[in-house]
Amino acid sequence: MVLTILSLILSIAVRTCAGLCFAPGTPCEWYASHHGSPTFVGEAISVVTVSDVVERGGHSVQATVQKVRLHVEEALEDMPDAFVDVYGFGTTNDYQFKVGTRYLVYGWRGKDGKIRTQKCTRTAPLSEATDDLRFLRSLPTRVGGDIVGVIRFVGPAYQTGIIAGTLTASGKDGEHKARVGVAGKYELNGLATGDYRLTFTPDDDTTEDVQFKVNIPVNGSCAATGVRLGNVNVSGAIIGAAGAAVAGADVYLFYALTGEYRPEVALKTRTDANGRFTFHRVEAARFILSTQFAASPMIFFPGTYDAAKTEVIEVFDGTPLSGLTVRVPR
Repeated sequence: MVLTILSLILSIAVRTCAGLCFAPGTPCEWYASHHGSPTFVGEAISVVTVSDVVERGGHSVQATVQKVRLHVEEALEDMPDAFVDVYGFGTTNDYQFKVGTRYLVYGWRGKDGKIRTQKCTRTAPLSEATDDLRFLRSLPTRVGGDIVGVIRFVGPAYQTGIIAGTLTASGKDGEHKARVGVAGKYELNGLATGDYRLTFTPDDDTTEDVQFKVNIPVNGSCAATGVRLGNVNVSGAIIGAAGAAVAGADVYLFYALTGEYRPEVALKTRTDANGRFTFHRVEAARFILSTQFAASPMIFFPGTYDAAKTEVIEVFDGTPLSGLTVRVPR
């Protein structure tokens, strides 16, 4: 029963976004990106519209932006002044402050030294920022960071069986394990900062989902991850240089959305005594198939050590893919 992976990589285009954008769902996820930037509670005492120069896509452009002066009541991070001016970016995502309202402001300092914010952040009226304030005020007493996520099918029509297994995070402070129940949610707490290799092993299959680098950048922050399940089986065999089947080899399907090898997220299984492998519940996507065994370097389908010469595997909904053979180069 193989899993495929949901790369819940948070695409937070906060500083220059001009279209729709979304802040992460929890304060600790947001803190992973925003820590070290101006964060404070303040009351808006004046709001004006001004002409300004902003950075967009690496270019300086003229824009009309909102400029709000706030009286800082509580400095939470990087806010030494009692009064501060905060600017927008001149887009539809600019936050519309109102005089007399108290806010929790998440801002950034641009190259010009100005503090800016917009809707893509978790900036909000104080009355709507209870969870954020509770989290920010708890940071001095928090120990370690968290990894949170969910395992799910790509759609209700693909649901077969239950989701249960073990999640393992391997990092500089050792291994941390959590059970994943039928709801698919998981959470690991109290992790040291740094990089982790995250592996989900389902109870009913040897196929694993591996995320090779999940980062907790700062104490108190969260890394949000996830796994997606599809409805396709992918199978084949690993053949050695002498023509014999290779048993016990690790086999990977690396996600290759752009058609290039990126060793970040993969499905993993192993060959049986006859050198055969099967991935189950793969979602429709593009992959790079590879194998590794003993002390060998990575070998890519159909039989090369050069990732640039591999053939990309494409999986389609409901269509099993079989007969894939990786041959070990001589």
